Amino acid sequence: MKKFIFGDVPESQATTWQIVEDYMTPIKEYYTDPEVTDIMINRYDNVYVSKNNISQRVECSFGSEDELAKLITQIARALKQDEKSGVLDAKFADSSRVCATTQDVTPSGSTLTLRIAPKKHMTGEELVERGALTQEMFDFIVYRVQQYDNIFVSGNVGSGKTSLLRAISRFISPDDRMIIAEDTQELYMDWFPNMIALEAPKRKKQSDSIAIDLPFLIKTCLRLNGDRIWVGEIRDFPSAEAFITANNTGYKGNAATGHSNSAMDSVRRLADLLIKGSNINFDMAARNVITGVQLFIHCERRPDIGRKVTEICISDGEKLTPAFKFDTEKMKHVKLL
Repeated sequence: MKKFIFGDVPESQATTWQIVEDYMTPIKEYYTDPEVTDIMINRYDNVYVSKNNISQRVECSFGSEDELAKLITQIARALKQDEKSGVLDAKFADSSRVCATTQDVTPSGSTLTLRIAPKKHMTGEELVERGALTQEMFDFIVYRVQQYDNIFVSGNVGSGKTSLLRAISRFISPDDRMIIAEDTQELYMDWFPNMIALEAPKRKKQSDSIAIDLPFLIKTCLRLNGDRIWVGEIRDFPSAEAFITANNTGYKGNAATGHSNSAMDSVRRLADLLIKGSNINFDMAARNVITGVQLFIHCERRPDIGRKVTEICISDGEKLTPAFKFDTEKMKHVKLL
């Protein structure tokens, strides 16, 4: 294997990836900075980075539109993907996410957005120190996890959903068999001695008759004799149906993530997904969600508060009861139970 700033690649691909790294020279110092989480190239000469929850413009330029376009083309070539559609959505070897657009989609110039995989996974203690939540909140979540609650963690992009799941997973018994299914591998909980991690393949072979996607992987999890099933982002009916069905058929200690505006909105969004591909009404779908998930956690990333766990709710199978919330007027977490 050959080492690059974006991970290890096979020696046979080293030349192709060396060109990628060479084209990344203008942003290399930011990519390797352990405190930078995002690099946002809005145009070849308009670059922002997100560091310590603050996004700021940096003195950085690729020199011309042509040079940035060459980087995007080379990334696509290295990953054997096609950027001719106007959008490139990919992942580096270190699991950093890449989303690029060409001038066909963004007429003012090509763009490139990088969500850099953390060089170090944050612990619960570090999340508390950074003010993402209080120690009491973290202990509450850990207790519920150890009681095999099914969990749904919601929030906007970059709000800390995956970081929180990784941190609380450290308190799960190593005797539990963990089965993980994701569209794009992000959890990386390889410290479990009895664990299988599934990832949906990015390219479908012409001979494939079955789509190996997240819903298929969740259903596969049910046949792998796991104690807990943790899955990636729920964004469509098949994934929601597979996850909620697993929760309501005897599987405990499961977890998933998704995008929503609040814990209650998570119930609505999951219910909306469930009714899209079935004959049940909204009320029945919402009931299935509330009986299938016992702990709802909502995270937010905002310029004024940074990354915070803003809401924790518990379900008794009938309704949601708020346990903690972040009070934006007092700018502190408040216990509600």
